[in-house]
Amino acid sequence: MAIAVTIDPTEDVLDFLREQRAPVSRLLVLRPPGGAKDNSVPDAATASALAVGIRDLLRRACRAHPAIHLFQASPMGLALLLGNRWNRLRPTTVYEDVNAQQVYEKAFVVDA
Repeated sequence: MAIAVTIDPTEDVLDFLREQRAPVSRLLVLRPPGGAKDNSVPDAATASALAVGIRDLLRRACRAHPAIHLFQASPMGLALLLGNRWNRLRPTTVYEDVNAQQVYEKAFVVDA
């Protein structure tokens, strides 16, 4: 799963998944209604609603899958809100953009 809020990381994520031969069957990319851009989350209420919407959508979309691989291109505040609401989901491996040749690396695993 990729969260595309400030930019769209789809191509980088797909390249990484192919290179790593990650056990991923599909990539779900979630964007705000206005698309990925620096000001797509204008206030706290929008960030909170977006975090709840992402969580609820993932609960439905990931029911049949044993794990989630999470890539985020979002403001830190949204990531914090999303983490606070990350319950009743599958175990999740979170990847960090390290701006290196490989681009991503595992940051941590959440036993949700």
